[in-house]
Amino acid sequence: MPHTRNRHSPDLRSLRRPLRRILITIGWAIYAKVSGSLEQRAGELYDRAGGGPAVRPESDTATSTAAESAEKAAARQELRDGLTPEQRKMFDDLDNR
Repeated sequence: MPHTRNRHSPDLRSLRRPLRRILITIGWAIYAKVSGSLEQRAGELYDRAGGGPAVRPESDTATSTAAESAEKAAARQELRDGLTPEQRKMFDDLDNR
């Protein structure tokens, strides 16, 4: 007896294309979620390792404010004349002789 199809049963071949699109969409959504969280974590690690914009505790910022202002003043002075503090001291010592 030959195999006949029921008129109302879905053809599996006709379901392949929509099913494939649905699976690709679900896979893309999972990839985007994982990729975003990995990228965020990598950025945090990069900032921490490179001294980037890391968040400091409150007590740490209060004690380092004076040191930062001295460093900023030295950096501004260096930008004005292009000399480091050591080079400036050497030239001052030569002038005093």
